[in-house]
Amino acid sequence: MGTALAVTVVSILVTGFGVFALSSDENILQLTNWGTFTTRVDSGNGDGTKIGEAIYIGLQKVVIVTCRDASDNDYLSWDGCEFNGLFWKDVECGNDIDSFYGYPCDAIASCRAAATDSQFGAFVTAALPPSAPGTAASHGRRRLFQATDLCLSACALVEMPPKPTTASDSSEAAPAPGAAASSSPPDVVVVCGSWDSSLLLYSVNSACVLGARISQAHDDSVGCAST
Repeated sequence: MGTALAVTVVSILVTGFGVFALSSDENILQLTNWGTFTTRVDSGNGDGTKIGEAIYIGLQKVVIVTCRDASDNDYLSWDGCEFNGLFWKDVECGNDIDSFYGYPCDAIASCRAAATDSQFGAFVTAALPPSAPGTAASHGRRRLFQATDLCLSACALVEMPPKPTTASDSSEAAPAPGAAASSSPPDVVVVCGSWDSSLLLYSVNSACVLGARISQAHDDSVGCAST
């Protein structure tokens, strides 16, 4: 029992660390970043002082810190620092730019791809049209929807019943007496919960959010969704 409790506590601490690494606050990323690179060189003033530069790698942001006094070996104790934070999607390196603050573009491109290609808080819908028997299904239209800034914690699919089509709803002629009434196809709705405690309904057919987003759907994150 004690071992299980210890493992649980460690898991909570690691999860909390990862959540803070998603922060866009430069001061928080100083302590919860997933990678730190530091450089110190002589200031050239002849007084023995050094200037330093530190780069903090976050999950959403990269922070560049330039300090006028980097004499201390501990980079967290450097003085006279200026912060410059950039979201990974805004980081440019390559083409006419040979490096990013002295770091090769290949390494920066890998970090940028890892941060942006994962699409935090996004999901993809794909419509697969039926194919003839014995043939492979063809790929239909795909849509990428950015639901929230943080990761999605739960999703569920709900099929809404089709809405009967009446003569007043359509410009087509009314069906002949005795004929079956036409109806629109059922709408598939995605119920999404996020780690930011929000909840929303997304219509796959209409490619839009239904109603208003609920910003505080739960006291904590929305941990599950069920139909």
